[in-house]
Amino acid sequence: MNEFEQFCEENNLRVILTDNLMTMPKGMCYPYNGQYYVVLNNKHSFKQLQKTTIHEIIHVLENHFHYPTNMAEKLEKEVEELIDNLYQKFIIEFSYV
Repeated sequence: MNEFEQFCEENNLRVILTDNLMTMPKGMCYPYNGQYYVVLNNKHSFKQLQKTTIHEIIHVLENHFHYPTNMAEKLEKEVEELIDNLYQKFIIEFSYV
């Protein structure tokens, strides 16, 4: 088992790749029976699927499924800001190596 598979196992995540979606959405996540299913749209590039996986996993780790649906836009913005902050920190730290 690789590190990502172990991470998924420890966090009750199941990642599914599908061809059964239109071009949008790139992916989605939903809870079901104590598991979190990350569904990825295979019509996108590998790089995009990596970004989408990270985005959806952050929703799980931040417990966004316990918020009312009328907060969806705010939660999407929160995830994008977190990703941007992590990316900036990563670039700054490794630019000095």
